[in-house]
Order: sequence, then C-alpha cells, then structure tokens
Amino acid sequence: MKHDIALFSKVISEFDFNSRKICIGTLGEKVLHAIIKSYYEPDEEFQEVSVNSFIADIKRGDEIVEIQTTSFNLLNKKLEKYLDSYSVTVVFPIALNKHIVWLDKDSGEVVSKNKSNKKGRAIEFLYEASKIRKYLNCGNLRFEILLIDMDEYRLLDGYGKDKKKRCTKLYKMPTALIDYIEIESADDVKKILPPEVMDGRFTFADFEKITKLKNRRARYSLNALIKFGIVRKVDKIGKADIFEAVN
Repeated sequence: MKHDIALFSKVISEFDFNSRKICIGTLGEKVLHAIIKSYYEPDEEFQEVSVNSFIADIKRGDEIVEIQTTSFNLLNKKLEKYLDSYSVTVVFPIALNKHIVWLDKDSGEVVSKNKSNKKGRAIEFLYEASKIRKYLNCGNLRFEILLIDMDEYRLLDGYGKDKKKRCTKLYKMPTALIDYIEIESADDVKKILPPEVMDGRFTFADFEKITKLKNRRARYSLNALIKFGIVRKVDKIGKADIFEAVN
C-alpha cells in the first residue's frame, strides 16, 4: 500500500464511536483496529469478509489484509486457510510514542495525561513474527509495520493510593502515523536490525545487549531471524551457542 500520513490523520478525525459496534469497557484493541482498517479500506463492502470459514479484516480480489494489534498466535489458523489461494498482508502497529490518558471513573473527565517512558521500536515485530514462523518464508505473505503515536485511555478505578494498579484499560487511540516499514523479504527484515547483528559472531547474551530485548522476547526474536534465514547457529562454546549472520 502507498501510505499517506495526511489520510491517516483524516481517518482518525472522522472516526465515530457511535457508528461502531464497540462497547466501552470491553474495547481492548478495537478502536485502534477499526481506525487502521478504515485507513486501509474505506469501503465497508470489502471489510469483514468471510473467507474459508474465517473472517478476513479486508479482502479485495485475491488480496487479504489482516490487522494484528495483539499476538500473532491468533493468525496461525487463518494463514493455514488463506495462503494457498490468497496474497496476505499482515499489518502490525507499534506505538512509537505513547501518552497515558487518565479518566475519572465516575465523570469520564480527563484527570491527567502522561507520556510513557517506553518508546516503541520496529524490532518488536520479530517477537510476534516468531509465533507464525512456519509461514515466514511463504511467498504469499508480507508485512507492514506502522510506527504510530497513540493515546491510551485508562480509568482511575484501580488499587493503591493513586488508583492506577490493575486499572481498567479502555482503548488505544492513534494520533499520528509517523513512519512505516514494508517487509517482503529477508533483506527488508535486516533494515530493522542493529548493524552489530550483521557484523561478526555473537552469543544469545550478546544478542540481548545489542537489541535491548530481554529473555523470552530476545529468544523468540532470534528464532524468527533463524527462520527468516538471516542468522544461523555456527558453534558452541561451553554452554553458549554461537550465532552469525548469513551473508
């Protein structure tokens, strides 16, 4: 898709909560999902289309778009049914910058708005990609990573003095599309990696330091790189596996 940052902002501004089958309190990712779906396909005729006993987010001709705002685990059964007959694009939004908007639990009025210390990175894609690794080298599958700014709305109805612990998370509202990354091949994946991954040998501990991913996320991400054919295991020293980039 040819992306249009101004169009993305227009879709956000025109989003109508009242016209959507969305229940406040059980929103989860639905607002974010709905906005991205409308951005990719404004014509509702091509949204929520039945395909091989599943519902595709968007289908036009032999092309399917799946917008995945949560775990890629949920895609496995769909991809099994789709990839033999359709070209599939999986869209994965990452919050580049996020603000937490706190609402009074009774009035719904904004109490405060704080910027999150966590800044999203495109490399987060690898952790999710590892969950559908059996399909990563399928020629009919491609990905688009959307780097967006967003506000996350939460109720002050939790525990503790500040009422923030175990609070109700209402929804995520994108505020701007900042950048996007199209991934159609291993070479595209390399673009989201720190250069040190492609330069010389490294252990898993090195990989954690280089990527600033920890524990399970680092392990899954490394497995994804192996499946993409970007990295391979070449040796073992003591208990440490040694990896290197495939050139």
